Amino acid sequence: MLIKINYFSNISALALLSFSVSAAPPYFNSSEVLSDGLWDRETKGDIIGGGDGNIGNLVLKGSSTYANPFSIGLNGGDGSLTISESAKNINSTTYFAVGTVGTENNYTSNTHGVLNLVGPQTGIITSLDLHIGSSGIYDWNNKRDRKITGVLNIYDGAIMNIGEEKPYSRNRAYIGFGNTSDTGILNISGSGSALIIKSNAPYLGDSAENGTLYLGYIGKGIINITDGGELYAGRLSASTTFAGDDSTARPPSAEITVSGNGSRLVIGSQMSLAADALDNLEVIDDTVRLKGAGSAVLTVDNDAEVIFEGKANTDIDGFENPVSGLFLASSNDTSATVNLNKNGFITISNSNLSPDEDAIIAGSESYSFNLNGGTLRVNECDYCDYKLSTRVDMNVLSESVLESGSNQEMHLNGSLKGTGGIVKSGDGLVALSGLNGYSGGTRVEAGELRSDTDSAFVNNTSYIINSGKLNLNGHDLTMSHLSGRGGEVDITDANLIVNQNSDSFYGGSFSGSGYIEKNGSATLYLSGDSKHYAGRISVQRGGLDSSNALGGKISVQSSSILSAEGYLGKTQVMNGATLRVGSLYSEKQRPVQLLVDNELINNGNVIISGTINNNQRLVGNTLLVDGNYIGNNGHIDFNTVLGNDASKTDRLLINGDTAGTTFVHVNNIGGTGDYTNRGIELISVAGRLM
Repeated sequence: MLIKINYFSNISALALLSFSVSAAPPYFNSSEVLSDGLWDRETKGDIIGGGDGNIGNLVLKGSSTYANPFSIGLNGGDGSLTISESAKNINSTTYFAVGTVGTENNYTSNTHGVLNLVGPQTGIITSLDLHIGSSGIYDWNNKRDRKITGVLNIYDGAIMNIGEEKPYSRNRAYIGFGNTSDTGILNISGSGSALIIKSNAPYLGDSAENGTLYLGYIGKGIINITDGGELYAGRLSASTTFAGDDSTARPPSAEITVSGNGSRLVIGSQMSLAADALDNLEVIDDTVRLKGAGSAVLTVDNDAEVIFEGKANTDIDGFENPVSGLFLASSNDTSATVNLNKNGFITISNSNLSPDEDAIIAGSESYSFNLNGGTLRVNECDYCDYKLSTRVDMNVLSESVLESGSNQEMHLNGSLKGTGGIVKSGDGLVALSGLNGYSGGTRVEAGELRSDTDSAFVNNTSYIINSGKLNLNGHDLTMSHLSGRGGEVDITDANLIVNQNSDSFYGGSFSGSGYIEKNGSATLYLSGDSKHYAGRISVQRGGLDSSNALGGKISVQSSSILSAEGYLGKTQVMNGATLRVGSLYSEKQRPVQLLVDNELINNGNVIISGTINNNQRLVGNTLLVDGNYIGNNGHIDFNTVLGNDASKTDRLLINGDTAGTTFVHVNNIGGTGDYTNRGIELISVAGRLM
């Protein structure tokens, strides 16, 4: 991608463009507070703190006005300018250079400039280009012993525009630009405070943005957006040099921090972090191509947000170029870091102008995308494709959120590794396909979390499903723990092993036609409706407890326990195993019923008899087999009040046929005996006795 930029090599010349030959000396190396009237630039100057070792401080406040550009801290000077209260520019545009030098290298003092814009009453200030801590594009080869530092503070609701929405308007900001001695700092803080870099290609409509912020071109650039401040840029190019520079000595750097409730960094098209900037700096009779260099860091936290709008930008000829997204570390010896910290948000999607391109792209060099308590989410905007895809590897440092809204998709094709966990939120889809190894567990709060490869879901970690769906999608999974308030685990045709050694409760359901194995010494308590699960279930060790419905073909292995009420699919109780009527999850004050569908094969122990608080006997439970019963030397326990024909008792009702041998045990619960005519009916068989 190419960008057309008109840039002059000598900052001081650019700052003095508006002076005539007969103008008074432009330096203001004094201190003054102007509360009303027009600033007299003709006699007092508009370079605040100019010249080697000089200091100047100017405050424009009250009802004062100005009609000129300003350079603050120039050529070894130290200057500060504060514009506050109702002080205003009487022209439609102006220009600011803060902490700048020319290409000469004979200054004995550091250069330092500070521009403070404070409060909304200053009006929207429009600057044609902006230079902060800059020495110009041709200064890269100068060896400077002195520092050049520029600081722009936009506070308490002040607003600055860079450029105008008209062709060829100067809409570039240069922060830490031109030399390794240059440092530019931009601070935007307070609700309503904003720096907005305008597009100068309105003929392309709303679909393209080309206002560009260059942060740390050869120098060091720092941006802090805090406490509700906002920065909007069509493009942000962080930590770059020109393509012909192969030096790694004193590389450039860029730091971007977005923090605090309501703070936002909005990128219309693309952000490059130590990546090839995909653009050129076009100077007079020359073109300088940029490449990523040094290191760039983006940190987002504390309810702040970085938003990508998926728009195109413009090439060198002014035509639309549909490239957007976040680019990381594409050149040699570069590093890029994204810290998505606690309660921070990055909102991004593929662009519908180029839907086949990933939204987040990393090069072959060193990068870290750190999920550390923040939220990565799919954007919904005019040029968003409702899908976020990336092959970037991510470090999961603490529990972090992946959010896709209704009809949205997120496809993470890189690896997720670290000690943290993942939370799926939003009603849409998140699909994982990388070689994942995060150890902090997985939680589904809404929507669908899907495995697209065998290594996507992490084995031997915990899974919590509170709502939504965990979709195995044909890929086997071993959980160390399953719990949650609801939702669904879709086994599909895969194998799920729950191997847990501490009890847990899962209130959701199972679906699919695969295989579920309960292993480990603990009990997994279920309360969801899994009646339509069509696969197999094996209780290998410990306990499985269902208080609602559990379908499929169920086998209970030796030394394990299945306790249930409501509904079970076809069930086989193996030798040494136990099927107990009644869920043990909650205390029972009244009898319960369990229906076993299709067939019950009893090789072990079926306990219909119940208890209250594990000591008081409960009488009246019913086991209904809606099919055949087969006893292979199994045992059945009943509780009965031994009395007359109407005595209260547990019951086994069989709607089908019976076969085999079963040993029946009856516990007398307070009965004193009585005469009977038919006897106390424990077992009723509707079919044949075989």
